[in-house]
Amino acid sequence: MSFRPVHNDFIDIHTHQTETREAVFSIRNIFLTDYPEVPENEVFSIGLHPWHLSSLPEGSILDLLHKAAEHPCLIAIGETGLDNFFRLHVKVSEEFKKPIIIHCVKAFNELILLKRNLSPSSPWIIHGYHGSEQLTGSLIKEGFYISVNEWILKNPEAGKKMLNMIPVNRLFLETDEYTSHISGLYHFTAECYNTNLQNFKTEIFNNFMYVF
Repeated sequence: MSFRPVHNDFIDIHTHQTETREAVFSIRNIFLTDYPEVPENEVFSIGLHPWHLSSLPEGSILDLLHKAAEHPCLIAIGETGLDNFFRLHVKVSEEFKKPIIIHCVKAFNELILLKRNLSPSSPWIIHGYHGSEQLTGSLIKEGFYISVNEWILKNPEAGKKMLNMIPVNRLFLETDEYTSHISGLYHFTAECYNTNLQNFKTEIFNNFMYVF
């Protein structure tokens, strides 16, 4: 297997899809509650989703995160929400020098303060993001990476305004729980950045190689 995409791949940094897609390099999201059942010969991220907060005691969460982080196919921590166990995910992210994928809906002010206080060396990526131009600008200023999904296809005008606030070198794309091929999202986003598909693929490839 390859732990890195090739230059012409579509890169999907967060997906719940289980089937392989042609010309797509995907990072499968695995729930910590499912560990050690992980995909064979496929890169993945792992974290305790906010849905599962009461499923595991704190000691077990840290132990499982450590074990998972040692797996050769693990390339990111998360997704994780802004909850009581968020700092455990950050701790493992920092210890193993893995980027962290964050599920955040309304607690962005708290997230910004945490990033300032913790001063992480590993990248923080907000997945499935769709926010106002003002919030997007604040997150970029604080050093976050932003991953967008098909929400921008369903809300194209708002999506374009949001993308206008995100430098292309801080951007990722994902399918998350959507089942369509990520190529449509790539085409739309490339147009928003006034570039052709191949150049846009190169930009996202470079982002991946830098962060992961």
